[in-house]
Amino acid sequence: MKNLSTIILLLIVASCGESSSTKENKTTANETESNEIFITKDQFSSNDMKLGKPLETTFDNYISANGYIDVPPQNRASVRTFMAGYVKKSPLLIGNHVTRGALLLSLENPEYIDIQQEYMEIGEQLEYLKSEYERQNTLYEEQITSEKNFLKAKCDYNAAKAKFNGLEKRIRLLNLNPNQVMKGNFSSVIHLYAPITGTIANLTYSIGSYVSPTDELMEIVNNDHLHLELNVFEKDILNVHKEQEIKFKVLEASDSTFNAQVHLVGNTISKDKTVKVHGHLRNEKDMNFTVGMYVNAKIITNTSKSFAIPATAVNNEDDKRFVFILISENNEGYYFKKTALPILSSNDSQVAIPENIKNKTVLIKGAHFL
Repeated sequence: MKNLSTIILLLIVASCGESSSTKENKTTANETESNEIFITKDQFSSNDMKLGKPLETTFDNYISANGYIDVPPQNRASVRTFMAGYVKKSPLLIGNHVTRGALLLSLENPEYIDIQQEYMEIGEQLEYLKSEYERQNTLYEEQITSEKNFLKAKCDYNAAKAKFNGLEKRIRLLNLNPNQVMKGNFSSVIHLYAPITGTIANLTYSIGSYVSPTDELMEIVNNDHLHLELNVFEKDILNVHKEQEIKFKVLEASDSTFNAQVHLVGNTISKDKTVKVHGHLRNEKDMNFTVGMYVNAKIITNTSKSFAIPATAVNNEDDKRFVFILISENNEGYYFKKTALPILSSNDSQVAIPENIKNKTVLIKGAHFL
């Protein structure tokens, strides 16, 4: 009899435990076969959840593109020498700002003296040859000398003059003063000056190194007119036109979205089946970009309006998107229906919804807790 009482008592305890557990499940987050979910008031408040209505939102229809920040050709200069030499002096480092005409570096080579010496010698001979040509011309006109002598004097003078002028051009290219050379003031050192105003972007030499005309010694970049160079796929290019808006991000530098405008559209298809699109930046002076930065861009072709919910209202599961629609509310909590959301328009903060949801109340914050 005592054993029978014990068995009955255990069955009663087990029955109560099962009932208590079932009740607890129903008051937390109960998902039924119909995808209905119950959230208590305490859960809703502690997880900072929020309800809201879809709002009409303008969405951009766009073409995706990628590219980089660049400058026009006239804002980029490659510095080279016209004649080989050894680097003697260079006060600059990468990042230094230089103005047009500023000293960049000095080169030294004894061969520079050879050119100056030859220039001076030809210059001295030229005065004599000119005088002889004029004398032979007078004698020839008076039929005192032969045509042969006249033509030889003319040829010698013109040849010397051509060589003199050529050497003068070379001397000027070496940034030497021809007038000083004619006075015998020779120099074994030449100076290279900045062709544009900008910032030193690259240096390829060191003091004492030998450089030739084929070597790029440094690169100067002027960032006064930065622009976008985008690559658009062939299949999309017919939808790209001048003055369309561009929204782009510099992923490695900032999460912000910047604005530009289509300025030029290329008409040549490259080997990778893309076309170049040139874009001008808006508010360029407020942007601290560097040439060569990689960008992801959206070229806006047109806009459309649709009802939308915040992106925080969408729960992603296995490449599917769901939204939680409010079915009912009571003193204990909220009943939601988990509803699949088709892929429609979207942007960084809003997701478009179908017509059958636009008048519903949805969970717009805290969906990721479910």
